[in-house]
Amino acid sequence: METTTQKLQNLISDEKKSQENINQIKNFQQALENFESLVESGMAKHRGNQLLSIEDSYSHTKNYSFNANFK
Repeated sequence: METTTQKLQNLISDEKKSQENINQIKNFQQALENFESLVESGMAKHRGNQLLSIEDSYSHTKNYSFNANFK
């Protein structure tokens, strides 16, 4: 069985962990707000999915480049 002192110590440590989590969440929120302000100012953009689609990845036109150095 846990003594009262041990129970209090566990409660205090749990509260400290909870406070640390709250502080970390606040830091994440601040970082998100900073990022949104950068997006609004045009200095950054949301990345998202910028991969080519399958249709766009295959070109139906052919491009040829010739280097014609005849002597």
